[in-house]
Amino acid sequence: MSELKIVTKNDRLDTAVEEISKLCLSVKFNVLALAKKIHTYDNQFKDDELKFELERRNIIKGTAYSEFKKIGSKNILHNPKYQNRLPNGPSVLGQLAFFRDDVIRKFLDNGKINASMTVDEAKELKSDSGNTTKKSDLVKTVLSLTCKKSVYNKNKEKLKKLKRHIEFEYSFLNVNGKID
Repeated sequence: MSELKIVTKNDRLDTAVEEISKLCLSVKFNVLALAKKIHTYDNQFKDDELKFELERRNIIKGTAYSEFKKIGSKNILHNPKYQNRLPNGPSVLGQLAFFRDDVIRKFLDNGKINASMTVDEAKELKSDSGNTTKKSDLVKTVLSLTCKKSVYNKNKEKLKKLKRHIEFEYSFLNVNGKID
């Protein structure tokens, strides 16, 4: 005779939580793998060639591409020691990619960065003092570019690309101004 096994609501809940937890972990590892791959391949091509080709083929848009590239550039986010404690969402990881490694490590150690962290929590953490610089450490530097209107019109797209590059690669800079 076989035994009748009774499945309770708690058993079903535990099963659902376990399955979803494994899938979240899988999503996070895939996001990190994609980010690392984009970062690695991007360095092998010039002038955003890869980004534009992926956009042309409707695989990934420029903003998402840039976010994944930034995540891929942060070695601490790829350290197996920390991966289980990292947030699951790509947008949250994208926010964390702007932190210095020592800040990420500190927030992981004290639990402020955790697997269930939301984008809003990451943004709030980003705005806290102690994130990247202290107010007393701030230095204001202004770079002004001027050129003849004909030269400007001829190079407008290159200037827009340069502005995006500066905003992405040097997130600590506040880039003002409009290129239209």
